[in-house]
Amino acid sequence: MSTAVLATLAEAKAHIRIESTTSVDVPLQLALDGAEAWLATRCQTQFTTGSIIVPLHGGVRTLRPIIFPVVSVTEVKDMIGDEVIDSADYRIIADDVGVVWGAIGEAPSSWTPGPYRWQLTYVGGFNDGDESNPDDSTSSI
Repeated sequence: MSTAVLATLAEAKAHIRIESTTSVDVPLQLALDGAEAWLATRCQTQFTTGSIIVPLHGGVRTLRPIIFPVVSVTEVKDMIGDEVIDSADYRIIADDVGVVWGAIGEAPSSWTPGPYRWQLTYVGGFNDGDESNPDDSTSSI
């Protein structure tokens, strides 16, 4: 049932001095999950790494992901030409920020213009490997 990784149900109950299983377990877990989801949205991140697919506009020098940091890029795809871009033709700069640059030869260039022309598939979010979760991700704490 638990999806929260910033604080477990047991940790929250200990903090508010609830010592046994009670009828507040389900509502408390829902509150923890909701608070974590709100915080992740507000901070534009997620607290476990996961695969993210996002459509992005072209005509810019950088494709900016919606969840930071970017751990790795799986694929950049031109949705109009249905072409997967060779990983040698782009790079991640400032990997703590996770900005992907288009490149022709050695000089960065703009990604071909078009609304939602590009699809970026990447692994993003925080992870220090301390705790395994059911979805094979790991906890941020």
